[in-house]
Amino acid sequence: MDNPYAPPRAEVERAQPPGPVAHYTPGQVGFATFLGTVLAGGLLLSANDRASGNPGRARQTLLLGIGFTVATFVVAFFLPDNFPNIVIPLATTFAMRSWAQQRRAEWVRQHGEPEKQSAWRALGIGVLCLVLMVVLIFGSAALSDSLAL
Repeated sequence: MDNPYAPPRAEVERAQPPGPVAHYTPGQVGFATFLGTVLAGGLLLSANDRASGNPGRARQTLLLGIGFTVATFVVAFFLPDNFPNIVIPLATTFAMRSWAQQRRAEWVRQHGEPEKQSAWRALGIGVLCLVLMVVLIFGSAALSDSLAL
């Protein structure tokens, strides 16, 4: 006699994204990173993972983007005053663009060329992250000045 409470014995396939998938290109990720720090690039790569039907990887990518953004600011705080200002933005942009190229190549190998996500949306995310960083930096500076009084 079969157990009526047993789960079904059917095999469950991994969910595939419906229809064509649109990804942000490595150039879009690099540009957003240059404008809005690693956080913006992480948001775009996370959106690519979500569109690909991989929410766990999307969450991990977003957390890595946040972590690397914090690490970048910590490193920048301890750099000498005469350190060239452009080095960190170029290094983070190159790193995020390379990561996006690696992820895109992996997707193309398995599924073919994805559609291109909106460049205006990538620009908007980069600008929003830039505004967020400016508010956080100036807000923390104002708060530290007010606490020091």
